[in-house]
Amino acid sequence: MRLLKKSIRLRHLQEKRQKRTVRKELKPESRMNMEPFEILGKILNESKRVVIFPHENVDGDAMGTASALCLGFRQQGIESFICIDEAIPANLDFLESGCCTSDQEVVDSHTTALMVDCSSVSRIGNRKAAFLRAGTKLCIDHHGTREHDTEFDFLHVEANSAACAELAFLLLKAMGITLNQQIAERIFAGLTTDTGNFQYSNTTARSHRIAAEIHQVPGFDSKKISSLLYERNSFPAMKLSAMVVENARFECDGKMVYSCVTMKMLEETGALMNETDGIVQRLMSIKGVETAIIFKEHSENFVKVSMRAKSCVNVAEVAKKMGGGGHIRAAGCSIKDGLEKAVQAVTSAMKEQMKTDMEESQR
Repeated sequence: MRLLKKSIRLRHLQEKRQKRTVRKELKPESRMNMEPFEILGKILNESKRVVIFPHENVDGDAMGTASALCLGFRQQGIESFICIDEAIPANLDFLESGCCTSDQEVVDSHTTALMVDCSSVSRIGNRKAAFLRAGTKLCIDHHGTREHDTEFDFLHVEANSAACAELAFLLLKAMGITLNQQIAERIFAGLTTDTGNFQYSNTTARSHRIAAEIHQVPGFDSKKISSLLYERNSFPAMKLSAMVVENARFECDGKMVYSCVTMKMLEETGALMNETDGIVQRLMSIKGVETAIIFKEHSENFVKVSMRAKSCVNVAEVAKKMGGGGHIRAAGCSIKDGLEKAVQAVTSAMKEQMKTDMEESQR
């Protein structure tokens, strides 16, 4: 089955200020018969500076994608940076590669800004003004459940892609950039984290083909990358994980499990909030569980929620009701309320969704 490709061209480049050479050359008629990555590649290859914006609370796919693209652009002679203003999780720090900067002044009206792994300026936090300041604003994403912003000059979304790293791979190919060891490692990191080591239902034949091609890059070692990603947990993080599992609660005859990460638990264990990303998957591995939810208490009135499903439940619908989004089997949201109310709201919505989807699957 061909992957669904959804290219949303929200503004014509020629409608912008005519002094920008890139915008002059990419007239609508010249784009009619071009593939999305050809269009993006042409814009980027003609850019002097590209600044990449991954979403806040960066994960393996966002960081791997951003870093692979940054290294690829630099290989092409394009000045490039990743604009990020938060600490990178310890298991992802090897992806940084000297690309990251917190200096938002690197973006000006002559800069091309590229948002990756999200398609809303609300997902890049305090960097929103810097992104909007760029002369050309592009985006590649693989999340199909959220409303997409209209600020982009060119937005390409492939909702059936397993990871944004797949789109980065295709974009680099379209730009004529050869994958070296560093780039290959970062594409693989994005791919393996968003597919759960190729275990999740979002994994496709294309995911495996890209992985196979990456394995042929000289010097690439998948075991090395897997070890860096999954075998560097801190002891406080392991203590926190055990505590979360111990406090898990089950509903729907054991088919739904949920637990919480509270501020008190972080204080007691010494773990960091950015070390909690893998905990929801531990709950998912419990026999008989269909859906798992983790509630992360960031403050007294702000809770982040991660949801996962194994087969038939659409957790993206639950996330969407709560103002969030994501994929059918992996989604999330943020709730501006206390932990108790957040738990009540999300678990109630999840029970309803499970009932609907599980009845539908049995018809």
